[in-house]
Amino acid sequence: MIKKVLKPIQVKLIKKNLCPGCTMNLEKCNNLKDVTENKKIVQCKCSRIYIWDIDTNTYKRATLDEEQHFLTK
Repeated sequence: MIKKVLKPIQVKLIKKNLCPGCTMNLEKCNNLKDVTENKKIVQCKCSRIYIWDIDTNTYKRATLDEEQHFLTK
């Protein structure tokens, strides 16, 4: 029940480039690593990790597998 309520709110916050955890602007996040020329891994002040697609200027929450794959290289 709660997931049905929270998920749409979180999706809207990410589309507005806001972190769903702390509502900080994702453009102010720390750059951790460049994945490709067009994608970067960024970390919010609340420790959530996102993948930023520079071409479309969109963010997506990094999965645990993505975090481990890109950050351990």
